[in-house]
Amino acid sequence: EAMAGYLEENYCRNPGGNGIEPWCYVYTNGTNCQKRYCDVCHFQQVSDKLPALVCAKEISANPNFCTTSVQKYACFKSCGLSQAPPVTTACPANFIPYKERCVFMSTTSATLKQAKDFCSSQGTNGNLFQVRNEDDQEFLARIKQETGVDSYTFISGQLKNGDWYFTDTNILMSYFNWTGSTSTNDIKSGCIILYKITSTTGRSFGWISTDCTSTSSTNSYVCQVDRMPTCGSPPIPSDGILVGANNSFYKLGDRAYVQCKYSTVVPDAPSVLFCKKTGWTTLKSACGVCPVGWMLRGNRCVFFSTDALTWSDAANFCRTGGRNGSLFRMLSDDDQSYFRTWRQTVGIDGDHTWISGQLISGNWFYSDSTTQMTYFNWTNSASTNSKTYACLYLYREVTTSGRNGGWSSSKCDSTSAYPFACQIDVYSTSDNSLSDASTSCQDTLTDNPNFCTDIRSASTAAAFCYKSCGFTSGAAKCKSPSSKTYTLTSPNSTIYAGGSMTFACNSGYFYMDGDTSRACGVTGKLLGTELSCSNKPASVTVGYYLLKSRLDTTSSKTVFCLDYDGYRIPINGKIVTWFTYCEKAGDITFLIYRKSGSTYSLQGSYNITCQPGLIWSYDVPSASQTKVQVDDIVGAYTAVSGIISMTDCSGRPDKFLMASTATAATITEALGITSFTKQTCMAPAISYKVQK
Repeated sequence: EAMAGYLEENYCRNPGGNGIEPWCYVYTNGTNCQKRYCDVCHFQQVSDKLPALVCAKEISANPNFCTTSVQKYACFKSCGLSQAPPVTTACPANFIPYKERCVFMSTTSATLKQAKDFCSSQGTNGNLFQVRNEDDQEFLARIKQETGVDSYTFISGQLKNGDWYFTDTNILMSYFNWTGSTSTNDIKSGCIILYKITSTTGRSFGWISTDCTSTSSTNSYVCQVDRMPTCGSPPIPSDGILVGANNSFYKLGDRAYVQCKYSTVVPDAPSVLFCKKTGWTTLKSACGVCPVGWMLRGNRCVFFSTDALTWSDAANFCRTGGRNGSLFRMLSDDDQSYFRTWRQTVGIDGDHTWISGQLISGNWFYSDSTTQMTYFNWTNSASTNSKTYACLYLYREVTTSGRNGGWSSSKCDSTSAYPFACQIDVYSTSDNSLSDASTSCQDTLTDNPNFCTDIRSASTAAAFCYKSCGFTSGAAKCKSPSSKTYTLTSPNSTIYAGGSMTFACNSGYFYMDGDTSRACGVTGKLLGTELSCSNKPASVTVGYYLLKSRLDTTSSKTVFCLDYDGYRIPINGKIVTWFTYCEKAGDITFLIYRKSGSTYSLQGSYNITCQPGLIWSYDVPSASQTKVQVDDIVGAYTAVSGIISMTDCSGRPDKFLMASTATAATITEALGITSFTKQTCMAPAISYKVQK
């Protein structure tokens, strides 16, 4: 139940419903659909994601594989790793947490009295395990299997006056799992044992009654105790509201969720307080600078709606946001470009869009304000001073009239419905020591330096990473490092926390290692690794940063060549190694082209069979190495979909990785392709090493 919130995006079903195991769909051979246990709670034994022989090979080749390699997590069992970091369970030693109880499965035998005495001595309300429903029954069956206890097992249950009660309580039992032949109303057999696993009569894990008074009969047993309460009512910050009931005490590991009290149109995601041994974790503020779903822009939070409303309905919707809510105000060319980029990103650039602006007594004012407008971007044919057409919209992009993205006026009571954007003031507080709501902000910025500014992630950044993104007063500053081998390519040499800088190797120097884009961290230091460039490299590895599990995979029967800056062959020599990250096993043919005009001539190819889940390297035998020269182009062919991990970046406005693609039914057909006419934006998990 505690994991339910974490499973919503994990494609696991049943995180807190009937049955005890979250599960997901998997395909065993591409056609057979099966259910597989999602072990997010780390109940099951550790295992290797990759075949044991593959893990053994990696460990043998690299003695430090299990300690330094990021791929070690695919070899949990072979590396002897823990399934999860140690967590506080609020349970006695050798007990495991189960809902509100701690459970102990004995591997030794005892009489019923000995079992009850032991259970009662272990903690609050210690008793034999109470099977209250089907979930409990399935849980009990599983831990018996996992511990290998193949014997009869005492559980809670006692017959009194013709009714079954949980042992030593006045609580009537309502769930039963009797075997077909057991006596259920004989006072001489008024206690319960769980049948052993290896039954030839079909009674595995069923219940049978047993003599409560026997001093010679011994069986294994299962205990339960209450999980230990440690925290009182959670401390709620002044700008927050507790979500749900305010309990008088909480157990170790419990969570309390706090909502920003100023949430309106699009609510903030609740912040989380954790009950620890030392008490509740600290939460100084429950409100993000912007609600979730809104993007920070200067001192405004912006909400883009792809739903279409009339002008008046859109204006009313924005007003309900509070904090001076209104339709989005175009203040400058920068706002105009920002708005148009958003429309393109979400695919509504073919629609007009409502913006702030009303004509009053011959002057234009921003809607719901007394602020007169000074910036305009009218289309050539717009009516700019008509009492009839006194409200504004941004013209659609898809047009042949030349009015793309310009302003036009409309009747304020028009029945036309368009998408729109709202703005509200940023949330401010007297507490200038606000910290990030998430602990992963710095790691996220290291991996994605544009996290705070990218239109696709800015709303999340504003809600959860306001310190890391420099939204608090006194934000840290970072300065560009000086170097003789590389140059700053972004406009500003000093940036605030959450901003980013880009770098490139100087002319005549080649990329060797490090990050070409780095974000400014909260300590005033650039995150990531400094760029390393060399003017006399014996070898160069290209595209290694792309090697990781990505959102998509390559399509079937697809040939692609990576004909863009930063991926072409940088030095004369031979390709000696190929690298890739595959999502499933399959055949890949790496390709090398030389371009003349619009014609691509194949220089060489190399076939491999990749394995999933690791960054794999494939050394090319010297006899098979292809001679290459500067600006030659690499590519690949896969006959089957789902093999090479890839990010489809076609939604990005900068189209930063443009590739050329073609289709081929067979490898023979693929090797004969000389023309690529289709362009797409992709970041495939492919890299290569070229050596002089």
